[in-house]
Amino acid sequence: MWHVSHVILRGKGQVEARTDIAHLTAQERQALRAFVRELQRQFDGRVLSVLLFGSYARGEAQPDSDVDVAVIVDRDDLETRKAIRYLAVETWLEYGLYLSTRVWSQARWRRLEVLQTGLYRNLRREGIELLSPSPAMRD
Repeated sequence: MWHVSHVILRGKGQVEARTDIAHLTAQERQALRAFVRELQRQFDGRVLSVLLFGSYARGEAQPDSDVDVAVIVDRDDLETRKAIRYLAVETWLEYGLYLSTRVWSQARWRRLEVLQTGLYRNLRREGIELLSPSPAMRD
């Protein structure tokens, strides 16, 4: 189980980070850990934060639910998005857990924060950290 004590992606209305994934099955936890490890290995510091959100984060997943995962990277480009989606497919093939990834650059994440979009507020409220934000994301 992952636990951290810092505030999630600090900004307006700082929210304590949710990090407990005990409500997931062992297979789901294993798949998510493998996905995050591979992200870290392949992107060597470029991945700033990974958040689980949606029905799996809320503990409301159904058998046909996909697993919503937000990946925040230092810079977003087509090759990065393709590589992350490829890792999600590999995770699905190996563990049977379908990851639906949303990839944002740090700059785009900041814009979502400024605009206070519904998606941003939802991620702040229900997101569970799978990879802690880098110090740059917490400033």
